[in-house]
Amino acid sequence: MVELENHFFSPLERQQFLEKLHNALSQDPRILGAVLVGSAAVGFADRFSDIDIYGVVADGVDAKSVFEDWIAKIRSLRPVIRNFSSQPSPDVWLAGFLFEDYLELDISFQTAKRLNARKEKWQVLFDRSGELEDRMKASWENREVSSITERYTFLLNDIWY
Repeated sequence: MVELENHFFSPLERQQFLEKLHNALSQDPRILGAVLVGSAAVGFADRFSDIDIYGVVADGVDAKSVFEDWIAKIRSLRPVIRNFSSQPSPDVWLAGFLFEDYLELDISFQTAKRLNARKEKWQVLFDRSGELEDRMKASWENREVSSITERYTFLLNDIWY
């Protein structure tokens, strides 16, 4: 029997892939910046944590076409077992990738006007505008406080995959 442990990504491999992805995103002039969210933004909670990134598309650029281009690009960066894509709201496209070593990447591409902090912790990876940190802070500080039912529903929907 093959040991599964030998097939899982290591924290170092996850970090190396994040750096590779960061470098590739920063080379695309259509992308204004990138924000690392989720457990990665706080130092990877455990060895099985995934990578969650917001790709912020520059004004006047079609976010959907950037999203479609990047689905193909990500597939060329690392072997993919499965992936999904959705459009959770206007001007926001989301893709999830499960790579052959079980590393998961969730990446969204969205317009700057749709950028908001869904959680308190994040890390700006790069920012051509110099405004992303302020946008994230303001959106978190000015968020509507949800009822317990709305919060519970949000959390259930957020972890479905």
